[in-house]
Amino acid sequence: MGIMDVKTRAEDFAPYANYTVARVKKPLTPGSYIGFMATDKQSGNPFDPYNRSGGVDAKFVLFGNLNLRGYYAKSWTRGLDADNAAFGGRLTYANNWFNVYTGHGVTEKNFNAEMGFVTRTDDQPTIFQVNLTPRRHALGIREIDLGGFVYHDPNTAGQLIYKEWTPTIRVQFNNSAEIDSNPQDVVYQLLVQPLHLSGNISIPPGGYRFAEHLVSYTSAGNRRVTYVGSFQWGDYYTGTLKSATLTTQYRPNAHLALAINDTLNVFRLPQGDFSIELAGLQVSYAFNRFLNLTTFLQADTAQTQAASANIRLRYTFRPDSDLYVIYNTGTRFQSLVAGNPMPVREQRFAVKATYSWSR
Repeated sequence: MGIMDVKTRAEDFAPYANYTVARVKKPLTPGSYIGFMATDKQSGNPFDPYNRSGGVDAKFVLFGNLNLRGYYAKSWTRGLDADNAAFGGRLTYANNWFNVYTGHGVTEKNFNAEMGFVTRTDDQPTIFQVNLTPRRHALGIREIDLGGFVYHDPNTAGQLIYKEWTPTIRVQFNNSAEIDSNPQDVVYQLLVQPLHLSGNISIPPGGYRFAEHLVSYTSAGNRRVTYVGSFQWGDYYTGTLKSATLTTQYRPNAHLALAINDTLNVFRLPQGDFSIELAGLQVSYAFNRFLNLTTFLQADTAQTQAASANIRLRYTFRPDSDLYVIYNTGTRFQSLVAGNPMPVREQRFAVKATYSWSR
């Protein structure tokens, strides 16, 4: 969630429990709204009998260019009776020459939205981002974005956990192709426990500051075959990391899309040198504009039996109203954990429905 909206992710639903989700949104002036969301989980587990959460969020569009958003949410879980709220807001201003985005949020340490998705609790991130967007209209260039952002994320006690700042460059062409670059991405991260990478190799706890560099290219999107390639290199905690990614998609017709992706990470660390490769295959088929099926298969070389599959059927029965049927099977990966835990194999089945009263 962070400084954005509360989100529900059906893939995370746990078995052997009853769930209720309610979402109400009331339109206001054009582009503005106020909404309410509530969730309730009743479980047969005596140690975790229930989890409830509720919250409000709102968006206000002023003067056409100024966008204000905010939210407040709270959760109720047995044994977690204090520090169980999450709240924040953001401001966006954009015109033809520049745009500004800034926001701040707080997620208290006992906020426990079991039916939602929270990146991290016990944090209060602040972000500021600005971009200049001149339009060159030369050499096939449609727009050049020059900017940067700063992300500052301490815990609720004020201890700095994560910080990042980087300048950004983006060149967009008339044919929708794009070049992106982060010339100098500077990161500070505090590890409170070992960061397990592969085998018996871990990064020890402590505070680390390192710089990375990134360049990527996205091909024009009006062809049957499209691709995205990126290369990242630089420092990585106590050593270095080089990472190359390539994603290719083929659309033989209006219904079918096939995509493959591969990422190779090459680590050079005092603890040892090694490589990890992550590959995936995605098949999407649209029966019509209301019903589509997506299957995603993924495997990596960091674990044994490190393969997983996700199958999702989506049916849109009216505008902004959908029915999802989701099945997951495979290994649940964990990163920030001590030691070298064995991967957990699991199967999950979920059904999610959304309904909008707006017309």
